Amino acid sequence: MARLKRGELDPNHNILRAASYARWNASLHLLQAHWDECIEWARAQDRYGVVNTGRWEEGLAVRKQLNRRMSRVHDKDMAEAMGLGDGQYKEVQTAMRDLLAAEKSEKADPREALTIAALDELSSWAGWDQVPPPLKRAFKAETNGFADAFRASIGELQATNEARWKAFQKIHAALTREEILANTEHGVEQNEKILAELGELRSVLEGKINELQANEQLVNTFLARILDRHVPKTLWADEFDSIVARWRSASHELVAPRNQAAEFEQERRRAKEALDGGQLEEAENILATLRAERRARREEEKAQQLFEQQQREARWREEQQADAELLKEQAEIVAVTEPMRGAALLEEAARELPDAPSELWADWLEQSGDLAGREGEIYAVPGALEKKVDLLSEVAGWRGAGSEWARLKNKLGNALLVIGERGHNDSLVRAVKAYDEALLERTRERTPLDWATIKNNLGSVLSIMAARGNDDALPRAIKAFGEVLLERTRDRDPFNWAATKSNLGNSLSILGERGDSDALCQAIEAYEDALVVWTRDEAPLRWATAKHNMGSVFRVLGERGDENALQRAVRAYEEVLLERTRDKVPLQWAKTKSNLGNALRFIGERGDNEALRASLVCHDEALEELTAERAQALHDMATRNRAKTLALIKERGL
Repeated sequence: MARLKRGELDPNHNILRAASYARWNASLHLLQAHWDECIEWARAQDRYGVVNTGRWEEGLAVRKQLNRRMSRVHDKDMAEAMGLGDGQYKEVQTAMRDLLAAEKSEKADPREALTIAALDELSSWAGWDQVPPPLKRAFKAETNGFADAFRASIGELQATNEARWKAFQKIHAALTREEILANTEHGVEQNEKILAELGELRSVLEGKINELQANEQLVNTFLARILDRHVPKTLWADEFDSIVARWRSASHELVAPRNQAAEFEQERRRAKEALDGGQLEEAENILATLRAERRARREEEKAQQLFEQQQREARWREEQQADAELLKEQAEIVAVTEPMRGAALLEEAARELPDAPSELWADWLEQSGDLAGREGEIYAVPGALEKKVDLLSEVAGWRGAGSEWARLKNKLGNALLVIGERGHNDSLVRAVKAYDEALLERTRERTPLDWATIKNNLGSVLSIMAARGNDDALPRAIKAFGEVLLERTRDRDPFNWAATKSNLGNSLSILGERGDSDALCQAIEAYEDALVVWTRDEAPLRWATAKHNMGSVFRVLGERGDENALQRAVRAYEEVLLERTRDKVPLQWAKTKSNLGNALRFIGERGDNEALRASLVCHDEALEELTAERAQALHDMATRNRAKTLALIKERGL
């Protein structure tokens, strides 16, 4: 029935004839098995003279004929065509296993009864009127004892080996004519029913079948699936569409990709064979397994590629790290004689680091900025301080927040302060912003001394802004220094206390320049306090700074008529120049030279011509360092002061 549903049999197939043919061949199977055993038994019973007779050759001829006949039908086809149910077929198999088991427990005896029964079955189903002569001669009395031995064995089998006899009876009963005919008649009825259902199904699905344009075997397989599942007629079309959709999906998936692995190609062919045969579940299972295997292969290849990529990246990082470290070593060597080039190489090394931005990257960029900043602060190298500002801004931006970020903001403010001192007012505004941001992190409550440092720097910027006309900045600066001195006491932090005292003096001097003479006196007191700590021996440059600023206060007092103050200013500037040498700090030396020139000019205005000549010399020397490229604001101021001195000299005809 299954073969009929799958379209493997002609609907006009004669099932009765096929069953009879299969039954006859089944008997041949049995006959061959028992014939072999009989021959072996006969050879053992040589006393009957069978082996040495001509009839033995006839028996062999019969055996060859049976072999040829049996080759026409396979066991599976035989059982299926006979219409035996699963239970019946298994019963026959079980019985035969029982028979073989019983035989193994005995010595080699022929199965005489089964052989004779097989001969009878063979004659009946083959339509023979009589047993063929070769067989008849082999089993009749002509063998002089062969047939007698067969007949005697039947009685012995019945009397002595009940297990073998019952097994034989089960086999014989399962293969009787009545049972086969009953099964055959049932098969004919099933055949007619299936043909009717197939016809109706084909009629309903005719349009879809024509549209599918598939081979007849595949269509029959699809139709058989619908019948086997007892799908209601109302759902035939939907079920057919579902089957076709699955078939097309699997067919599409079977399109072989390029560079298909051999083992995958083999599985793909298996799936295609199953699909071409209409075995959707098997094809889908194979494809699912194939997808899983290919997915696993891809994941494995992906993992391997990732591992290899990580290895390559690790080697690349190691090589790049080594290159960056070599470049840093080169920068340190170069910086000894060429600081700006060393700073540039160090920045390049930082940017070569494989994991940048990182802590090491930030550290190297900050070092590069410090190198450049030093050159800009001391030697006024154009663009050096601006480079420091850019690098510190980049690193602070990466930090984002926290204590390190506040430290960098303070350093950024310091660099901007120096740029602002040289005339860039925008830099002063940026410096104030940087300090204010740093103070948000380093509060007085959390880190009082760090807060005081930043607050002091903020006051310094405000003082410069005040000196340039920002009236709001001056009171803020004086207030800031006053607050700082509450934390920076002389006992707790004498050095920085002196720094704040000096800065306070600067702010008070600005206030004094605007007419407050008391502020000038307070400024001198502040500078004198600072100089108690900043001695020339302990802190020569700091001492020089405070001394220079105090000289400026004396100069202002001298401008207002105090002759003695002008002399004190000149002495102060001359002492400062002993530490602020041109080789050591050229810009600061130039500023002091310029201020000394101003003090001498004021003395010259009161009749001292030598002081005027000395003033002009001071301004000329100062302008050699205070170039427009290095410090535009200071250059402009020094140029104006020189012009005033020169005008007086010309006026007097000197």
